[in-house]
Amino acid sequence: MSLKNVGIGDNAPEIVNVIIETSRRSHNKYEMDKDTGVIFLDRVQQTFLNNSDGGDYGMVPGTLGEDGDALDAILLINESVPSGIVVRCRVLGYMKMVDDNENDEKLIVVADDDEFYRHYQDITDVPEHWKKAVQHSFEHYKDLKGKKVEINGWANKAEALELIKRSLI
Repeated sequence: MSLKNVGIGDNAPEIVNVIIETSRRSHNKYEMDKDTGVIFLDRVQQTFLNNSDGGDYGMVPGTLGEDGDALDAILLINESVPSGIVVRCRVLGYMKMVDDNENDEKLIVVADDDEFYRHYQDITDVPEHWKKAVQHSFEHYKDLKGKKVEINGWANKAEALELIKRSLI
């Protein structure tokens, strides 16, 4: 079965499937090809700001953001998940990001059955230091390319659910 056949999930928008593209601490940025469902190496990051402890990075199938790609997601989890694995995730909120003058929001999610994060129900449950570190990483990861990324705060769960509904394809 191809990853392109994975849907958003039966309980969306509250619980969504996330296909992990890039495990945390990786300097390689992987991205799933929309047409083939295969995960390709997109680029090697030019800095050491690689979302090192922020979480695993993936996409939500069955969605399309304003940037023309599926919605991105950052998975908070204790043990990193390999590329290509599908995780059923509970949505907490999102980071409001603008990249190359396009909205490029990053959903913040936890595995739905992860008891370590059971008490995380909204973005307000995520530690402020974690949010600051992730924001810093994303604000600067394209500096050496001369590109500017803007972070405009955080959206709560209700706003994230509306974003997902607007992004359904």
